[in-house]
Amino acid sequence: MTRHRMMLFALTFLLCFSTQAASAGDYPDTWYFDRPDEHTALEGTAAPELTVGKWVGAEFKKEDMKGNIVVIDFWATWCGPCIAAMPKNTKIAEKYADQGVKFIGVCLSGDESQMAGIVKKNGAKYPNAYVDGDQVSKDWPVTWYPTYAVVDRKGVVRAIGLTPDSVEKVIESLLLDEAAAKGIVRVNPAWLEGDTQKRARLSELEKNSDNPPPLAVKGWQNSKPIKIADQKGKVVVLDFWGTFSPSCIKRIEYHNELLDKYSSQGLVFIGVAATLGGEKVGDIVHEHGIRYPVCVDVENKTNISYGPNGFPDYYLIDKSGKLRIADCTNASLEDAIAALLSEKIQEEEGKDDKASAKKDQKPAAE
Repeated sequence: MTRHRMMLFALTFLLCFSTQAASAGDYPDTWYFDRPDEHTALEGTAAPELTVGKWVGAEFKKEDMKGNIVVIDFWATWCGPCIAAMPKNTKIAEKYADQGVKFIGVCLSGDESQMAGIVKKNGAKYPNAYVDGDQVSKDWPVTWYPTYAVVDRKGVVRAIGLTPDSVEKVIESLLLDEAAAKGIVRVNPAWLEGDTQKRARLSELEKNSDNPPPLAVKGWQNSKPIKIADQKGKVVVLDFWGTFSPSCIKRIEYHNELLDKYSSQGLVFIGVAATLGGEKVGDIVHEHGIRYPVCVDVENKTNISYGPNGFPDYYLIDKSGKLRIADCTNASLEDAIAALLSEKIQEEEGKDDKASAKKDQKPAAE
C-alpha cells in the first residue's frame, strides 16, 4: 500500500529567509567527516526545502525556522552512531534553545515504524520526522549517517557533514559572530565553572539575570554602602569569599592588581564575605592590604540569593546591570572582566545618537 501521510510539512527555507550568500569553508576541515564536492557546493547557498511527515517527540512548525539557527540531523533507524548521538543532541538543543537555535532530526532511511520508539528510548527531545518522498534525498547530499547540517538565520547552509563533536563548535562560532556584530561579548563557555548538571543550581538566577539580587550585607570597609542598581555603566565583580579560606586570602593581591589595572575603565570590585567569620573582615583588610570595597553577608542571605558553591566564587554584572557571568572560573576572571569592559551598552549608544542629533539640529526656516 502506498505510504500515506496525515500531515505534510514543506519546510521551505528558500521562502522564509533572505538568500544572501555566505562563504563556504568557514570552518576547519577537522570539524568534518570528509569534504566531498557536493557538500562544499551546498555551503554558502540557500538551504533547500525539507518535506517531511508527522513530527514525533515534539512539533516543529514552519514559522519556528524563521530567524533561527537550525541544526539538521539526517539519520537512519539502522545507524548505531546516529542513535548513540541522540542524548548529546538533546543536550545541545536544550542548551541553546533560548538563544534562537533549533535542533531537528530528519530520518531518511530505515524502518519508519521503528522511528518513534527509537526517538523515545534514546531521549531525543527535539523534533524528529521521517522524510516524505524523495525531494530531500535529491536536494540534500547525504552520503553517510549521521549527516549534520547547520543553517544560519538568513537561511544559508553554513556547514554540512560535521562530526557530532563539531556541531556545537559551529553554533558557538555563529553566535560569537552575531555578538561581535552587535558590539557585545559572547560569554565563553570556558569561563563558566562546572558542567551543565553542576550549574543547575544557577538556573533561576540566570533566568532573572536582568535583575540581579540586591546585596543583603553590612560592615562595609573601604567604601560607603554600594547598591548594584546604582552601578550602571560599570562592570561589577562580586567576590564571594570567606575569612577562613586560605585560597581566598591568597587571591587578595591579585584582586588589588585587577583593580589597579581596570578601575579607570569602570571596574568595581566588591568582596562579599561569608557570615561565618565575618567579624574578622576588618582585621584581614588591614593585615592583607585589601584596597577594594568589602562587606559581610547578613545571615548568608546574599550567598543564598546568588548560590556560590565554594570560595572564592566570582559573579560579573555588566554595564547594563545584567548578571552576565554567574560563577566565573578563577583562571578566566581577568579575561571576562576585560571582555565586559570592552562593551558599549545600548544606553550609551542612545546617548551618543541623541547628542549627535541635537548637534545637527537647525532652526526651522521662518
